Amino acid sequence: MSTVGYGDIYCQTSLGRGFIVLFILVGLAVFASWIPEITELIGHPSKYGGVLRKEGGKRHIVVCGHINYDSVSYFLKDFLHEDREDVDVEVVFLHRKPPDLELEGLFKRHFTTVEFFQGTVMNPVDLQRVKVQQADACLVLANKYCQDPDAEDAANIMRVISIKNFSDDIRVIIQLMQYHNKAYLLNIPSWNWKNGDDVICLAELKLGFIAQSCLAPGFSTMVANLFAMRSYKTQVKPIYLTDVEEICRRRASQPVIDFVTATSPRTSLGAGTDGSRWVQDQDYRRDGQTPPSGTAPAVVV
Repeated sequence: MSTVGYGDIYCQTSLGRGFIVLFILVGLAVFASWIPEITELIGHPSKYGGVLRKEGGKRHIVVCGHINYDSVSYFLKDFLHEDREDVDVEVVFLHRKPPDLELEGLFKRHFTTVEFFQGTVMNPVDLQRVKVQQADACLVLANKYCQDPDAEDAANIMRVISIKNFSDDIRVIIQLMQYHNKAYLLNIPSWNWKNGDDVICLAELKLGFIAQSCLAPGFSTMVANLFAMRSYKTQVKPIYLTDVEEICRRRASQPVIDFVTATSPRTSLGAGTDGSRWVQDQDYRRDGQTPPSGTAPAVVV
């Protein structure tokens, strides 16, 4: 349009020439405004770009799908629990958006076992960057609080198709919201239950626990404790002694002894406040003695 290199084609009217001059000026201004961004992209590549550097003999898994602080923290808390026998597995997260400050802080706390790469499983180049073909498994997490469960399942199934097209022998574990969407996975040619491919249907698990709890009360609690691993900070005094200690402080010593021995004859009372020690109230009652005054803020069962 500006006749650069084509001098035989040019504008002949004043309106056309004025438009070309204005077009050239606007083009130069727009290009000049993009120069700083282009320079920044060339000089400072994304820190979540890169390629996974896998050390010899160390295994890794790839986690994709719904990646946010809650889902990642719950996953890492259970997967990297210290009570597990083998936690020498590197966890690689792949997501199209960079992590926020809260999620980035979580990754830094687990920097020895966790890495994050910006990308999508729909792109074979990104799958090659995280070395999906060498991973032990690929996990696809679902958004449990999504507004449209069918749309969430459809997006995760498309991720599975992309992963299987890239590497048909990779083990894939996917979370689905609705039970009827499991049938679509059977249409994937490389989907094989025998190779470890598996589906975790959240709705199916919930309804199954409710049904089994009706048949066997307490079943869901027992199985849920087997599924997840949780650690809590221990207390100097067990929780079940807190109420008893408060009772001992408010009541006189003898009524407390009668109360404890009546509820549990095998209960032992600890040291008195005056430094004396005695084991069971029955020993003093047999000998016609009275337990020391100021008894025991401590009760041992």
